[in-house]
Amino acid sequence: STGDVQEFTTDQIAALTVTQLGAFNSTKYAALSDAQIAAMTLTQVQSISASNLSAFDLTQMAALNTTHIGGLSTTQLAGLSTTNLRALDQTQFGQLSTTQVKSLSTTQIGALQATDIAEMSNVQLEALTTAQVSALTSTNVASLADTQIAAFNTTQIGRLTNAVVHSLDATQLGTLSSTQVQAFTTSQIAALDETDLDEFTTTQMASLSTAQVRALTTTVIDAISANAFTAFDGTQLAQLTATQIDNVSTTNLSALTSTQLQSFTATQVGGFDDAQLEAYLLGLA
Repeated sequence: STGDVQEFTTDQIAALTVTQLGAFNSTKYAALSDAQIAAMTLTQVQSISASNLSAFDLTQMAALNTTHIGGLSTTQLAGLSTTNLRALDQTQFGQLSTTQVKSLSTTQIGALQATDIAEMSNVQLEALTTAQVSALTSTNVASLADTQIAAFNTTQIGRLTNAVVHSLDATQLGTLSSTQVQAFTTSQIAALDETDLDEFTTTQMASLSTAQVRALTTTVIDAISANAFTAFDGTQLAQLTATQIDNVSTTNLSALTSTQLQSFTATQVGGFDDAQLEAYLLGLA
């Protein structure tokens, strides 16, 4: 019975063989005290089935020491409920190897709270699979420090959801290298608004590829600040589509240098309306 289990001293618990523990069901494991769990050996903890481990409550999960956590199998970890996974504190979470981290399901990753994600090391973040990265939410990514965001590789960057990319703040975006910025897909770029672009540094803006520049929506082109627009170099300006050109404001045209203005192609200039053409000619003068 559960009462019998609770009568074991910590020394007696630690002395039980794996075979003896094999007779425990989830009810008996759930009845163990925190002290009894803390007294268990690594071999004993590793013998607990995923279903029995999931029977632990939050305080029991907290009773597992770092050696226990670091020794959990990928099967045990993958079988943890999202509630139990979230119960791990920073020290416990820090013990998870990259192999263990990779074993977490997308459901488990998506259910992590902001504080949980913030507890992950750069090495652990770098270990996330593309499927796991895609499972990250705007809420939990919001807690990541700029150094953690910078830890994502280009493949991971390209698998962040559009909502997550849109949710990144100026500090988080500002820490991305030009290579990371170039890893954004055209779909991710198209999901950005003018506020997002204003959070990019001039170096990052200048690093956008032709495909990325052309992915910017006309709404963004129309509302983009002069500071962000003038960060485009001549090659990028020459790649703006006819529809995008239609939405370039005269304010932004006037903010360009004569060298930048000379980058527009004849076709682009031919698409300017009267107000745009006036701003263009004044800038060249």
